[in-house]
Amino acid sequence: MTVEKVGNGAKQRARRAELMIREGDPLAPHAAFRKVGGANDPDMQVVTDELAATRLASQVAAARAAALEAELDVAKKATTTEQKRNAAIVAKAQISEKVAADAQKRAEEALGRAKKAEIAVRQVKTLPGIKGRLVRWLVGDVLRD
Repeated sequence: MTVEKVGNGAKQRARRAELMIREGDPLAPHAAFRKVGGANDPDMQVVTDELAATRLASQVAAARAAALEAELDVAKKATTTEQKRNAAIVAKAQISEKVAADAQKRAEEALGRAKKAEIAVRQVKTLPGIKGRLVRWLVGDVLRD
């Protein structure tokens, strides 16, 4: 950190800001500070034990965060897959219910038609003459009295 003179502080700050945002090629902040006399700033290349420990802790935390994010992604994918599977099962069940209802309706309609046909045949069998005998002979194997 540099120590600024009381009367000259605003000028130095303005000069530093000007150097940092110079058009064309902005300088790194530390290089700009050194250029205007801030050479007493600590060198960022020197790594202390505390800084190394902090960096290591930061890297460990970042690795743990990445691992947790990966676990979260896997859990989300598993949940999404399970939801899709459940939705497919529900859709198949609904289709099966509809097919069963349609089949039952068709069976009831066929049973109704068969009953009507049986009633019609019984009525025709009672006809006098050749028509009745012919119907009795043709339907005799199908409908026993």
